[in-house]
Amino acid sequence: MTILLLKGGATDEAILQLRLALDIDPNDVSAHVNLGFCLQVAGDLSRAVDHFRRAIRLQPELDQAHLGLGTALYNLEDFPAAVVELEEAIRLRSDEPDAHFFLEGALAEVGDLIGAIREYQSALDL
Repeated sequence: MTILLLKGGATDEAILQLRLALDIDPNDVSAHVNLGFCLQVAGDLSRAVDHFRRAIRLQPELDQAHLGLGTALYNLEDFPAAVVELEEAIRLRSDEPDAHFFLEGALAEVGDLIGAIREYQSALDL
């Protein structure tokens, strides 16, 4: 349902529904991840980071939580921390083009141009 609300542009309603789901089950990993992505869309990056981190605490091997955290940190311009999370997302799922794309940008921002070129090529190869 959340995806349908987001696709329909009802971000606020999706956020409300996910918060209600977390009121019922505060350990719902999917709700934390989806809420993180919704909050990113809404521009509330700090809260998005909080929910991605909660999801990672609950399920450390969830690639989408690391990807979400990495992109939120990237958008907050915390590039060193974004690199760590995006590298973890790729370790968990190497065929995720968004992780390679954002990692390329974060690496360029921290001055690792060779790594940035490598990730750019990896994204193109996918």
